[in-house]
Amino acid sequence: PGRQHGGLRLMSRPPRNPRRAYDADGREIRPTTISDLKALGCRTRAAKCDAYHREAVVDVSGFPDALPLPDVALKLRCAQCRSKRIRIRLNIAECYEALERKTGWSARR
Repeated sequence: PGRQHGGLRLMSRPPRNPRRAYDADGREIRPTTISDLKALGCRTRAAKCDAYHREAVVDVSGFPDALPLPDVALKLRCAQCRSKRIRIRLNIAECYEALERKTGWSARR
């Protein structure tokens, strides 16, 4: 299914979700979920309010296991200014602690 345009056939594709990654063929790459995060020994994400640049560490272990991590930001609101413009990222301090517990390796050495 496609349209003709100047002798070229244009293929229509479904709109892409900006919170997802896609491979070279346009297929959605499965996002990391809360369950995946827990399996790594992590329970938190770092969150930042885009409106006033406030930061917080958020415990995400109470969210459904199947929830994709990029969608956690959609469930958050800044506690001070009530903005919903929130970005989340890896809480690197917790990841290093989990790595040290599992392997004995430390970033502090």
